[in-house]
Amino acid sequence: MEEVLTYTTFFIEVGILNYLNFRIYKTFLTPIACLSIPFTIVLLICLAYNESLGFIPFHYEALWVWIIGLFFFGIPGILVVHEASYKQKIINPLQNIKFIKCIIAICLLYMLTQLSSLSNYDLGSKDLGEELTVGGLKGRISNVLLVACPLMVCISYNKYLKYIIVGLIFYILFAFGSKTWVLYAFAACILCRYQQKKISFNIWSILFSIVGMLMIFGIYYSLNTEIEDFVHLAEFISRHFYFYLTSGLLPLSEFINRGTAQAVGEFTLPFFNIIDIWLGNPGVASHSSLWYTTDNILGTQSNVFTFFGSLYMGGNLLAFGGYSFLFGYISYLIYRASIKKYNLFFQIMNAYNCCVLFFGWFNCAYGLLRIWEIFVYSYFFYLLSKNEVNERKKMI
Repeated sequence: MEEVLTYTTFFIEVGILNYLNFRIYKTFLTPIACLSIPFTIVLLICLAYNESLGFIPFHYEALWVWIIGLFFFGIPGILVVHEASYKQKIINPLQNIKFIKCIIAICLLYMLTQLSSLSNYDLGSKDLGEELTVGGLKGRISNVLLVACPLMVCISYNKYLKYIIVGLIFYILFAFGSKTWVLYAFAACILCRYQQKKISFNIWSILFSIVGMLMIFGIYYSLNTEIEDFVHLAEFISRHFYFYLTSGLLPLSEFINRGTAQAVGEFTLPFFNIIDIWLGNPGVASHSSLWYTTDNILGTQSNVFTFFGSLYMGGNLLAFGGYSFLFGYISYLIYRASIKKYNLFFQIMNAYNCCVLFFGWFNCAYGLLRIWEIFVYSYFFYLLSKNEVNERKKMI
């Protein structure tokens, strides 16, 4: 009875929140939809195939973390309502961004130079990723390229040059050794083109997105395994893909089932590590020290706990509700700014924020410094583009 009540409550809540958001914003692409719908799909897949594939069972009690979290997250989008709609006149606020292009070109050349100097590392390996992204100048520039990727996809210039530049950026992103951030960049490109009215939201764009993400996942594991036989490689990638899908949900389930306690401060560590990271020092690891075996056959372990699971880890309900509300408010603030200003840099911020929410079934990226840097660099580029336009008007 309790299990039926839990699942019923969750599905009704997801339906009501998405219905209210659609009535308010007149679009399905809202923060609550990006967060709740992908998680719901992963949950259903988990319930359907988990035990038959040899993974640990899901404990329904863990779903209350999401029921409570979604409630607090959804409040800002419903109560703090502003007039917002995608049905606006399309304008092009990026007529003069030559200086920004120069910055991106310098960053791209710098990272390619650094990558060539590290040729002794395997492309996509964890060691190469740490050399390129952890601390110091390289870490900061790598995050600039994450902003540059959807920007270069959306602005108008020679299409062959566009393919080369975007291809080089993705080549560097693969070198980071993190498939999740490559997926973030790919999804951000698609979302920005959708916000710019350059593609439509239909079954074909959804299929293209899914196939593209599956290809990225396959390429990543192909680069990081020595399996040469195609059949065994396909089986390996398929099983690890399922592990990836459930690597947040199942650890959260085990965490709740075992009643484990963990310090609240771990989630906030990236903010206290900012100075150390900028100076190139390692700082303190912000990832959870709790590992759970989710694949009973391969013994694969995971230490991520979904979006709300990461916020709940300390077991402090007041902090959990506060974080959920805060990130809901930030998400809707970015979302409304991207609509109201209709500027590509705000749309890039919104796209990456949607990616954080879309991958909520995996982890909460707000605990990582990288996503906040993406927001800061996007806003900085917005100010530069705005200033460049103003300077040109003065000259005229």
